[in-house]
Amino acid sequence: MDINMLEEHSKAVAEAYDKGVISSYGNEVHLAPDLFEKIVKQNSGLKIVEMLVRGCSRKIFHVNGQTYFSLFGNDDQHE
Repeated sequence: MDINMLEEHSKAVAEAYDKGVISSYGNEVHLAPDLFEKIVKQNSGLKIVEMLVRGCSRKIFHVNGQTYFSLFGNDDQHE
């Protein structure tokens, strides 16, 4: 990777963050709660798994080997 490619990737990461992609670790992508809910509403066939983690709800769905998740506190719960 050269400096130009690094710059391109850095810009893509910043743009993704601005749109609600908080971080990515291997095959896991952490989404902002609003983006997670938007994607779930647009794709009604997704199977959502919910777990309680440290007093928060961790919601997960899988697509093509990638795991997408978001953390919801009591204030973020939308039904």
